[in-house]
Amino acid sequence: STRLPPAFNPMHVAKPENQCSMKTRIPFRHLFVSTVLATLMGMSQIIFAAPGRPKAVVRSSFWQVAKHLDLGGSSFTYRSNEGMGDMMEGLLSMFETIAKSEGDPQTMAVLKVVQDIYEESGYKGISGTGSSIFEMENGIARNLSMIHHWPGQDKGLLWKLMGGQAHVLDGLKLMPASTTLAMHGDLDVAAGWAWLKAFMAKQDPAMARQFNATLLEMASNNIPVDELLGSLGGELGMSVVLHPSKTVKFPMGQEFKNGAFVPQTIELPEPGLVLAVKVKNDLLLNMVGSMLVAQGAESKKMNGVELMILEAPPGATPFPLSPTVMKTGDYLVFASTQELAKEVLSIQAGQSMGLGGTADFQKMTAGMELKGNHLFYLSPLVRKLGLKLVEDALAKEREFQNTQARAAMMKL
Repeated sequence: STRLPPAFNPMHVAKPENQCSMKTRIPFRHLFVSTVLATLMGMSQIIFAAPGRPKAVVRSSFWQVAKHLDLGGSSFTYRSNEGMGDMMEGLLSMFETIAKSEGDPQTMAVLKVVQDIYEESGYKGISGTGSSIFEMENGIARNLSMIHHWPGQDKGLLWKLMGGQAHVLDGLKLMPASTTLAMHGDLDVAAGWAWLKAFMAKQDPAMARQFNATLLEMASNNIPVDELLGSLGGELGMSVVLHPSKTVKFPMGQEFKNGAFVPQTIELPEPGLVLAVKVKNDLLLNMVGSMLVAQGAESKKMNGVELMILEAPPGATPFPLSPTVMKTGDYLVFASTQELAKEVLSIQAGQSMGLGGTADFQKMTAGMELKGNHLFYLSPLVRKLGLKLVEDALAKEREFQNTQARAAMMKL
């Protein structure tokens, strides 16, 4: 309990030092007001002196995770991983005891592999995970996810593969303005490959020697797997583009009408694709470039960057296709058309902002610090396009040819 200081104690107000009678010296209204004020002040002190929240018995990373998420949205989850490592180790120990009692060497070998993978995975370093969904206008939703570890607990394959310190999302500068679906993030393939080879050598040296011999044979045939994977810079990305102002008609089979089969088409936004991988040198570029040149690719220069372009024969696809490969900055980029490749170069040169400058993306990321290890983006255009396709399909059904009937069905 909180002790009230004498200055705010009602008894001191009611009984001064000369012990005068309350009836003759202190009017009731004064006593009443003084008592109420003193009580309120005492209550306020008790309230503010109380602790803000109870202290958890088990250490929790809730606040370390929550500060990176959106509070007040439609969904918020946090799960502590404290103690899960001990539980997993207990389960593995129990299985080991059972396997020893059965005396099955094959089961013991498999269990040892599982135990070693668990020990080296980095799972024990996870202190907690969290996610949030924040609904915004026009069907836009912002989803955030966070995996936390305490300082010094970032050892293991998981943390090597998925990235370390959060950083500026440079992948945004590889995404055209009409990007509809985008994924870009840290993935250290080279570290994963090195771990796999070391793990194989530890578990089965004979198999590891045979595997390395196969790699040497592939290298002698101009497929240097070790060098290629070692040249990767730890980031991969993909952008699917749908041009809202350009449409393409795709064949959709045939429909029997008036005694004959009539070809059917569906009209969709013009598609495109951009793939990007961070590299440390030109090894992968040279390998892919030589393959394209062998297929008849032509070389062009733009902003000091060489573009290798392979034009598809006219009419080969219902949409434009001119596969283009280039290296801009630290990224090897493949684009489905040279126009997309040129747009990426424009973004890299600061002449345009690409996806990062669109109203939908800026609305979705308002107030966010664009730093992290992974980015996933889904445009509101996908929802609109999906609804349109459903409505068009309903319009072909006899019972939904009425506009009001279709509208009622679409609301379900």
